[in-house]
Amino acid sequence: MPRRSHSPAANERELDRRVVFVTTWVASVFAVGLAVIGLVGGADVVLTRAMVPATIALAGWVMMEFGRPSVAIQLFVGMGGVSFMVVTGDGNYSLDPLFGFMAMAVTGAVFVRRFIVWFIGTATVGLALIGYWHGDPLETASRIQTAFGSAVTYVFLAWLIVWLKGQWLESQQELHELIRSKDELVASISHELRTPMTTVVGLSRELDERFADFDPNEVEEFVGLIVQESCDVANILEVLLVAARAEIDTLSLDMRPIELAATIGAALPGAPQVAIEGLENAGPIEVLADAGRVRQILRNLVVNAARYGGPRMRIVVERRGGVVAVAVRDNGGPIPPDDRDRIFEAYRTRAYGTNVPGSVGLGLTVSRDLARLMGGDLVYDHDGIEASFTLTLPLVTVSGDRSDTEVEVTPLAM
Repeated sequence: MPRRSHSPAANERELDRRVVFVTTWVASVFAVGLAVIGLVGGADVVLTRAMVPATIALAGWVMMEFGRPSVAIQLFVGMGGVSFMVVTGDGNYSLDPLFGFMAMAVTGAVFVRRFIVWFIGTATVGLALIGYWHGDPLETASRIQTAFGSAVTYVFLAWLIVWLKGQWLESQQELHELIRSKDELVASISHELRTPMTTVVGLSRELDERFADFDPNEVEEFVGLIVQESCDVANILEVLLVAARAEIDTLSLDMRPIELAATIGAALPGAPQVAIEGLENAGPIEVLADAGRVRQILRNLVVNAARYGGPRMRIVVERRGGVVAVAVRDNGGPIPPDDRDRIFEAYRTRAYGTNVPGSVGLGLTVSRDLARLMGGDLVYDHDGIEASFTLTLPLVTVSGDRSDTEVEVTPLAM
């Protein structure tokens, strides 16, 4: 079966085809019905009115026969037919032709995409002229009122329709991008899980089947690789789990005073040597947070810096009023200003330019969500020398005896 094209141009042509098909059949039925009524009743006026839907139907059948349906052309033909009927007639009509012209003009505002401004302008002028011509020649004020009212009414309806179309198209584009990004995420997750699991399964099988063939050093190396790859899988699954729970508002936090230095140290046991600055002379620093989530955020930031940042990395801790700022800095290049907010968005293409193995693109999203849930924040900045991801957490201030301390929390303003 041939694959159907889903390009915007192909979608527009298909929409034109369907609309022209429907309007052509409807116009054909109206033309036949009016013609029968006019012939049976001997009403020339009815026969004259049948010419308009007959013209619309003929234009539609011709366009479909040649494979070039166009809503705009069919509507212009119809509006031209109404104009000709009113101008050449004796003027003894009801308001039906004016309403028919208005209906076709509104339909054009809905379905015409190319030259929409020209279409609306032409329809507005046409409605004003038909409204004026349609009125009683002896009542000029009434004719002007009809012309002005028809034109203004249509301009308002056309503006409203075009605005609603723009909003709908924008939401459809965002939905399309979201679906595409989530599809890419699923493919990325499948790849990132398969890579470490292949290593784990392969080394485990080798140890299971040929354990006696390896010396202790090789066994130790294999076990170390298995542990490392298993930790990578666990981190990926943890990120996905937190992201899913945060999205459905079921993420729970164990908020309590924690000692920051110990938490930072526990977060980096397997990371390369990273200099930690600001803790030497600061004394004990306690923050109100979930220790496990803080460790997860710091691991994400360190891994992110190692993958995408420069070769020199350091962690800087400092007090900032009622909060403590933990900045993971590296000497990598800056992220473009337009992308500095997008890197925190879920299911979006990352701004780093490369797809690094072991990442599913949710680490920063999850980290900032966790930081904000704990009353802090996570922001990116580049000072021209170093890039920094700064985690802020509310500082715990204590007074009196530690056994019955009263904790005062100053959360970061969101």
